[in-house]
Amino acid sequence: MIPDNLIYISIPRCATHTMHKIFDTQRAYNHMPLKHIYKVYEGDIKQAYKVVVVRNPFDHIESFYKYHKGLDYKFKGKELYNTRFDRWVTSGCRTHWKYYGHLVNDPFNQVGFITNDNNIGETHIDVDLIIKFEELSTSLKQHFNIDSNHIPKLNRSKKIDVEWSDRAIKFVQQKYKDQFKILGYNTHK
Repeated sequence: MIPDNLIYISIPRCATHTMHKIFDTQRAYNHMPLKHIYKVYEGDIKQAYKVVVVRNPFDHIESFYKYHKGLDYKFKGKELYNTRFDRWVTSGCRTHWKYYGHLVNDPFNQVGFITNDNNIGETHIDVDLIIKFEELSTSLKQHFNIDSNHIPKLNRSKKIDVEWSDRAIKFVQQKYKDQFKILGYNTHK
């Protein structure tokens, strides 16, 4: 059963469209970090049941690149994806987000989507349920009694071959070491 007070915190390329469909949630908070949702939420957010889907940082970055490189239409910043995957990663995984005024500079900082800075400058994870993308079916069955036959697979990335060089792997391991640790993922590719 899905709680009436559920807030789905969407992280790009982490089953966002699928989860919006399943939870029938407002897209008003789409790709909005929790600390910003706190500012605009109407109601008692402390009473809300906050859910997020996270993804292995390697898979997250790869999916983001494949999706945007594979889009058939032009958008401001598309040229950022017109390079080899390895080069894109080792150049810092630059995205088009800077052109569109997103509230997050780095869409790969998944922890940044689910933290809320308190008044004394500390940051803590402030969600009730973290679902790993890789365990989506099992988690939805366990927590919401949703059968895997009722989980649509929406907005998938294109099938594009990419190669992870040792240099790219090391870059991601270093830049997102906190993501691996906090979200419970292995740093080996």
